[in-house]
Amino acid sequence: MLLATRRDVASRDLTLATAPHQTLDPITAIQSFYLRVEAVVRTVRTRTGHAICPR
Repeated sequence: MLLATRRDVASRDLTLATAPHQTLDPITAIQSFYLRVEAVVRTVRTRTGHAICPR
């Protein structure tokens, strides 16, 4: 299991970005997730020369 949460949670594995207002935190969390996925995809493509999903 992987815990992605705010910076103030010591036992986290990944830090999620937070918004200036608490109401917007879910949107910021979703954006953080997609940016991480994009970074993983770019890394896999660079290292292997292949996309993650086969055609």
